[in-house]
Amino acid sequence: MNRIILILSLVVFNVSFCLAEWNFYGSARVSTFYSSEDEDAGDDADTSWDLQSNARIGAKVSGDEISGGFEYGTSGGKANIRKLYGIWKFGAGELLVGQDYTPLNLFYSCQCYGDDDCLLSYGLLWNSRKPMLQLKFKGLKIAFVKPETSDLDTGGDVDVTFPKLQIRYHIDLDNFFLDIFGGIQSYKIIAEATETTPIVDDSVNSHVIGFGTGANIGALTISGSVYSAQNIRQFPLSTTGAGDAVVTASGIEDSSTLSMFAIIAFKINDKIKCEFGTGHVAHKSDVSGTKKDKTFAYYFNTCITPHDRIFIIPELGLIDYKDDSAGISEGKKTYGGIKWQINF
Repeated sequence: MNRIILILSLVVFNVSFCLAEWNFYGSARVSTFYSSEDEDAGDDADTSWDLQSNARIGAKVSGDEISGGFEYGTSGGKANIRKLYGIWKFGAGELLVGQDYTPLNLFYSCQCYGDDDCLLSYGLLWNSRKPMLQLKFKGLKIAFVKPETSDLDTGGDVDVTFPKLQIRYHIDLDNFFLDIFGGIQSYKIIAEATETTPIVDDSVNSHVIGFGTGANIGALTISGSVYSAQNIRQFPLSTTGAGDAVVTASGIEDSSTLSMFAIIAFKINDKIKCEFGTGHVAHKSDVSGTKKDKTFAYYFNTCITPHDRIFIIPELGLIDYKDDSAGISEGKKTYGGIKWQINF
């Protein structure tokens, strides 16, 4: 009986495999960078020579109405699921079920340091891959995303009623594109008083709104983005600095964030492209007496492609952490090195 079940399972799998088109892919990535921090930033120097956490292997499955995909990465030196999703195409729309990049991700920058950080910590919009239900109608994406919460170190109970809502609209013309986006999340914290925290019965409300744009002018590409957010670390979006909501005696105090970046890329020929990017993020807490926590980042790299699937990218960069919310200098970091990548 078990043999019959096994044979039938293999037959069903083979039939399904034949009815869909499977395209497997992989990307091997190694970072070889040296970084140095000044005294205020930690007075440290390091060499990184390692497989990147975003090296990956996966497959895309294509069909008439049903498609999907999966992708494994190497975060923490172990295999982890980056993507696992299915897509149903119906009429003029698509329904995505599973884990994939949410609408609040912009793929503009090619900064390599920090395992392809791409300015995501210094001004670029980045929410990564999350479990969600997403509807797509041409350039419009509407996603109901798994909520992410924190008790803000109160040890209290966190109550969530609705999923996180994210929306992005993409306009793509011949030599110009525009992204308009926004998102919102809310949850409640109920906590008893402790030695370090007061009674809490308040909501943590997070939101983000902004736009990104870019244009191609011959061999030159210019792009950038600006967005504002509230309680960015509770949403959360990737950032550097103090962007948290804070519990005080009067309740939960919010934090506001302004993020922006700009990129200029120039294609010398089919095998060499140069790129300069800069990003800026500033946080300001509503807590009385706090100051703005700012960070600036700059990089320059050259992408060399001796083969259409081989990328060798030398890069130099500077990260200026400025002052923290207490007005204390956080120093600077400089770095240089090469990213090596082969897609297969």
